[in-house]
Amino acid sequence: MLTDSIRPVLAGVQIQNTGGVICTLGVNAVRFDVMPPVRGFVTNSHCTATRSVVDGTVFSQSTSGTTTNRIGVETVDPPFFTAGCPSGRVCRYSDAVFVAYDSETLSARGQIANARFCVPFGGTLEIDPALPRLPVTGITNPSLNTFVEKVGRTTGCTTGFQIKTCIDTNVANSSITMLCQNQVAGVSAPGDSGSPVYRRDGTTALLAGILWGGSSGSYVYSQWFVTSAELGGLVFPEMP
Repeated sequence: MLTDSIRPVLAGVQIQNTGGVICTLGVNAVRFDVMPPVRGFVTNSHCTATRSVVDGTVFSQSTSGTTTNRIGVETVDPPFFTAGCPSGRVCRYSDAVFVAYDSETLSARGQIANARFCVPFGGTLEIDPALPRLPVTGITNPSLNTFVEKVGRTTGCTTGFQIKTCIDTNVANSSITMLCQNQVAGVSAPGDSGSPVYRRDGTTALLAGILWGGSSGSYVYSQWFVTSAELGGLVFPEMP
């Protein structure tokens, strides 16, 4: 199940912080702007204790508050900016944070959990025993009407068509604007925050970005190209 404690840790499974906030692991990644390079994962900044502040939030998988299931700590969480932002608001290009694994052996590298069924309106949380993992073999920037998938700990694997590209999106009940986001006609729910969005290519996946919010039958995600740039430009998704 996507909500189980899985080792090594796959993209698309449940994580949570010590405050009890439940999210989804977006993608295993490597940070190359430090030496030696650091293995970790990317999820949403709003899954940390303080958004867009490096506060050392600790993540577990899947149960918080135990040393057994602790997997890593937040190390990169870029600040908001106002230059080029709508008046009175603060902006970012990605709702993303880099979390360093406590041990390199925790990472399943470039693997996304493959749910048993992937359907438009919410699939199972069960991982497909015949093909439990989708290797990430590349990066894509989908165009309008491209068919994409996401996998998250609440609604599992859901499908949809990309309906908008590079739109500025205000975060509900806040002064935050997310610049140049993509929107998909697809289902998500609380807990799916951080889900990897990808285009399936047979038995592999091309990473598109990281989901951060949705409502009324659509969700928005931060493109991987801008996510990587904002995290420092040297954070790359793991490949098999």
